[in-house]
Amino acid sequence: MRICIERMTACMVKIENDRSIYGGNLVHTFNIDKDTKHYKVQLNRDLIKLFNENDWTAINWEQRKQLKNKPLSLKLHEYYSSHEYPKPVSFDFIYNVTASTNKDKYGFKRQVKAALNELVKINFLESYEVKEDKITVKRIIKSPVKRH
Repeated sequence: MRICIERMTACMVKIENDRSIYGGNLVHTFNIDKDTKHYKVQLNRDLIKLFNENDWTAINWEQRKQLKNKPLSLKLHEYYSSHEYPKPVSFDFIYNVTASTNKDKYGFKRQVKAALNELVKINFLESYEVKEDKITVKRIIKSPVKRH
């Protein structure tokens, strides 16, 4: 991990959007605590300015840490984090979005429901409902979100 961060700090990136082209470092600074192995990475602020609020997704890091070792919950958290007001989706859609390899249709549905329960438990989702083959979720929207 350290070597990757060092490369991102040393190398230039070029990013183009509708308004401009950015050239510079991706990572401005980093700090690694040798005892705790915690990393603190600061992105280049000029790069961040390229994106307005609708161009990127905020991920709640504290919630993600609570989902450690729960891969399907993590994938659903990632997907629903990018949808403030998610539309109902099918289990087939979730199967594809999460790149699941579970071939048991009913087993997958049980896994999804368990993963959604985890998202309710960590206060990411207010609720969810499964009707026929559609999953409808209601997110808890908190402002401001600490962005990572």
